[in-house]
Amino acid sequence: MEYIRLLEQALSQLGFEGAAAQLQRESGVALEAPEIGRLRAAVLAGDFTEAVQLLGQLPLSDYEYRRAEFALLEQNFLEVCLYNPLESRK
Repeated sequence: MEYIRLLEQALSQLGFEGAAAQLQRESGVALEAPEIGRLRAAVLAGDFTEAVQLLGQLPLSDYEYRRAEFALLEQNFLEVCLYNPLESRK
């Protein structure tokens, strides 16, 4: 099973998303859990509120949750600073 996941990941990283999706359909082995997929989609969409909420659905220790939450909020802060500089708020 792990070999199939590695193949899926390699295909996706090389830009062969269709082939990776076909491998996933035919093998029945998902590259990532649905919860992880939703979390990744929320982060890529810039929906950090949703991403933090989705963290609560993952089996994380309190320490792991706090570290992941901090990383998400830090990324949100950096993106706000980068894409909404103070000069444009005048």
